[in-house]
Amino acid sequence: MTLRLNGDSSGFTEIKAPNDAGDNSITLPTSNGGANQLLQNGGTAGSLQYTSVGGGLHYDSTGRLLHGTSTARTVGSFAASGAFLQVEGTNYQSSSASFINNQNVGDGPYLLLGKSRGTSLTSSVAVTNGDGLGSIWFNGADGANFRRGAIISSAVDGSVGSDVMPGKLTFSTNGGSAEPTDRVEIGSNGALKLLAGCPGIDFSAISPNAETGTTVDNNLLDDYEEGEWTPTVGSGTTYNQRQGTYVRVGKLVMVNYYITIDVMGTGNNRQISGLPFASHTTTGGGVPNYYQNLNQNFNYLGAYTYGSTRLDLYGNAVPDNNMSSSISVFRNGSTLQGAHVYYAA
Repeated sequence: MTLRLNGDSSGFTEIKAPNDAGDNSITLPTSNGGANQLLQNGGTAGSLQYTSVGGGLHYDSTGRLLHGTSTARTVGSFAASGAFLQVEGTNYQSSSASFINNQNVGDGPYLLLGKSRGTSLTSSVAVTNGDGLGSIWFNGADGANFRRGAIISSAVDGSVGSDVMPGKLTFSTNGGSAEPTDRVEIGSNGALKLLAGCPGIDFSAISPNAETGTTVDNNLLDDYEEGEWTPTVGSGTTYNQRQGTYVRVGKLVMVNYYITIDVMGTGNNRQISGLPFASHTTTGGGVPNYYQNLNQNFNYLGAYTYGSTRLDLYGNAVPDNNMSSSISVFRNGSTLQGAHVYYAA
C-alpha cells in the first residue's frame, strides 16, 4: 500500500494527529527489508535532515547527530570516523552548547564523562589504576587537520573498590608540535605536581616588585626538593655519627650537617665535602652552631663554599687573632654541627 501526500498550491503538506491525549506517532515496520528507511529528498537511506538556518540538523545513516553540517569531522589522527555528536557553525553562538538548570534548589547541570570496562552500564566492569576517565580537547585547524593545542584529562589514580574511585587531573599544553605535552598534575591526594614537561612556575607577571620596584633577570621557579647528603672529612676517616639534610628552592640551597669523628683519616682536615649541589662562584657563608674537641681552641669558626661541592672552614684560634683558612680543625673525637646557605651553580 502506498500513501501519497499532496500539498496545496504553495507546496504546504501536513499530517495531523488527533487532539486527544495518546500515543500520536508514526511507526515504521521493524522488519521490512530495505523499505524500512527514512529518506531526505535526494539523501541517503537511513538518514534524516531538518533544514534550517546554519545548515540544519542531520541524523546520518551511521547514527551521528550533526548540527550545522552534514559531515562528521576528524581530529588529526584521532576520531577517524568523527564524533557521534557534533555542533558546527560560523560564529560562537551557532557552534556553542548550553546546559541550564532553572530550579530554585539543588545543583546546577553537569557534564558527565564516564568510563567502564564493560559493554554497558548494566554490565559494567570496574576500571583499574591508570585507566582514562575522560578528557577535554582544545583544538585548532592547521590548514589540513584539527590539532590538539591543550588537553585537560582525568585518570584513575589508585586502587578501585566499592564506592572508591581515586582520580587525578592532568593539564597538557602544546609548545609548538603536533601533540601536547603533560605539564601539571593534581593527584588523587590533592597534591599539585609539576611534571617532567613543565619548566617551572613563572612569576614574571608579578614583577617588578610592588613594594621596591626592583626586577630580576629570571622569575622562573624551576626546582624544589628535600633530601639527604653525606658529609665527609678527609680520606679514610671513620665516624661515630654523620648525617646531612638539605632543602633546595630554586637555586637557593640550605644544608644541615652533624659530624662526630671517631678516627681522623688523611687529607684535608679543614674541609667538609659532599654538598648535594655545586655552589655558584658567589661565596655562601655559614657558622657552625656547635663544636667540641676540635684540634684548636677557636674564638671564631666559619665556613664558606665557592664554586665547589665542599665547605671550607676558617677562623682564628687562641691566642692567634688572625683569620685563616689554613688552620687545622678536625682530630680524633671532634664534633661539628651547623647550617649553611648557598646559591647553587
